[in-house]
Amino acid sequence: VTLKRGACLAVIMVAIVATVMGARLFSDTFVGANGTRPKNLEPAGGEDRAFWVLANSELASGNATKLTAAGGVSYAIVSNPDANQWNNYYIQVEFWNPEPVGGTLLVGRWRDNRNFYEGGVFSDGGRRYMKIDRVANGQRLTLVRQDSGPGFDIPKIEGMPNREGRHVRRMAFNGDEIVLSLGGKQTIRVRDGEFKTGRAGLGAKDTSINFDNLIVDSEVTVATASPIPGAAPLTAAT
Repeated sequence: VTLKRGACLAVIMVAIVATVMGARLFSDTFVGANGTRPKNLEPAGGEDRAFWVLANSELASGNATKLTAAGGVSYAIVSNPDANQWNNYYIQVEFWNPEPVGGTLLVGRWRDNRNFYEGGVFSDGGRRYMKIDRVANGQRLTLVRQDSGPGFDIPKIEGMPNREGRHVRRMAFNGDEIVLSLGGKQTIRVRDGEFKTGRAGLGAKDTSINFDNLIVDSEVTVATASPIPGAAPLTAAT
């Protein structure tokens, strides 16, 4: 009886520790006056007020196709004073893309606009794919890519007329492991140790994206923290 009681106590203690380990680092539901910028989320390239503003309780990226000098890409990065020291965390957001093409991006361990990780889901003429890139000293390298196909069906993410067509995306960092998921179903992962800490943010590639319910949380053990059914679990870093 003593052994069983001790085993139960151990299980309870582990569950408590797993819960306490998680901490909300940042969140925003993007409620505010239309045309204003959200607090502590700043454009990385100094974009004007046509980009990254509140619109009907969502965050509108603006039309990244106009940013030809930046390769049609725009980012908004969390500017909390301690964000440079964030290491193991996940970033999660709801999004919908009203345009027929383009990519919606999550970025993490952002050091500056020349050094970061990027996870994207893209639509290009009906061809859909997910990938994780590393940008180091301005040089982009695709670490892993998965095209939509049998066994990995990426749902329609483009041409959504309103928020009813929104999806949930998550990018998680745990030690050297990076995991990108769409709706907790389509998941890709890779290991890379170039960057250990850094900020989190959002991005748009060749399109206009609407975002909502942004979360950055330090609990990366997805099985105990994830609100996305079926999200792939991450092993806690040692």
